[in-house]
Amino acid sequence: FGFRKYAEKDFAINSPAESAHTIMQILEGSQRGAKMELVLLNAGLAIYANMSAKSPKEGTKMAKESVESGRALAKLKELIGESNR
Repeated sequence: FGFRKYAEKDFAINSPAESAHTIMQILEGSQRGAKMELVLLNAGLAIYANMSAKSPKEGTKMAKESVESGRALAKLKELIGESNR
């Protein structure tokens, strides 16, 4: 997958608020490293499990493209808007 190895502490999140903030940073492109790579791997596996990718590696590539293009952030904002109705 091309990801680095990280220490367990690099993935630590201490609260729901911190988690939400980190997710927004990842989707906005200002958070890199362990947490971003974990999100990409998780999303890539979900894309593969949904049969939208031929392999986990392809799913991870698709997830990365979605984040980098801003599509993932746009979808999150759309879902937030729908849930606030």
